Amino acid sequence: RLVGDHTNMRVGPSPRGGYLLWLIVAYAIGLFFANLAVVLMRRGQPALLYIVPAILSAIAITGWNEFRELWKGPRVFTWADRLVYYSHTGRLVMGDEAK
Repeated sequence: RLVGDHTNMRVGPSPRGGYLLWLIVAYAIGLFFANLAVVLMRRGQPALLYIVPAILSAIAITGWNEFRELWKGPRVFTWADRLVYYSHTGRLVMGDEAK
């Protein structure tokens, strides 16, 4: 077939949970601290100064276990690289030998 079989793709929510709830909570906390800073300092403050660190820390805490996969890429790419290397050299590669 010329068209790939995309009917078996998983479209449901991630089994690890989502980021949306935690990002909404972090946004609310950052916005609270931005308003608190305005009240305490009696001057306007840039809200992003408080919102961005709150959101980035929520992403880092929520996705801590996913950073390795994000950095190295999905395992399917690693196996594909090994397969291509094996098909060209005839030598099976395990671990980080192909690099």
